Amino acid sequence: MIAFTHLCLLVAAAVGVNAASRQDSNRFIDDLLSVRLPSVPGINAVALDDFKFKIKKELELGVLPTHRDIKANFTNGVLNGLGNLRRRDNCEPTVGIASGILLSCPIDLSSLEAKYTSFVKGFNIVGQVKEISVTVKILSSFINFEVQQDSSQQPFVKTFLVDRILTKIEMPDIGFNEERQTKFKSEVDKAVQPILINVLSGKLLDSINVALKGGDLRLPPV
Repeated sequence: MIAFTHLCLLVAAAVGVNAASRQDSNRFIDDLLSVRLPSVPGINAVALDDFKFKIKKELELGVLPTHRDIKANFTNGVLNGLGNLRRRDNCEPTVGIASGILLSCPIDLSSLEAKYTSFVKGFNIVGQVKEISVTVKILSSFINFEVQQDSSQQPFVKTFLVDRILTKIEMPDIGFNEERQTKFKSEVDKAVQPILINVLSGKLLDSINVALKGGDLRLPPV
């Protein structure tokens, strides 16, 4: 009975240490994302590359066109929400590695939203051009994120892997039938995906490293 009680106390103590370490990791990432990152210049509204695409018209019996080609140009793109990122779940407790300390934590991307101005032609047989606003919302994605700190050095990003991005395209009704609307949104998604990845692995990653260098920042001890 005494041995069993002693074992229970050891298990409880170990759980308590892990819980405290996880809370310390959570606090570190929360401070990084909600306080330090938003203060990095240019993080709150990031310009996005322009793009364009063309969807070929359909032919009735392979001969007569039933629609015009859809031509769309996208410009003035802006990505909002990088200053509002949060962790997706609890972080892992810091662990010791050969050169120092490592902290792992998933970062949620569902707060991000891209907006574009688009000039679209081909929504009617006349060939008019219409200016519309198109919004791309990230519904589901996260970053596999690790911060490393070597002895007597400031922390830096060790791992930064973006998971598959699921988007929702919002746009006004400009007269497309359901099939052409679906094709249009699919082309938007296909064009925006690599643009978003470039911003995340470029501007966001650089900004996080800048935020990690600010002040006397240290990872929680193991």
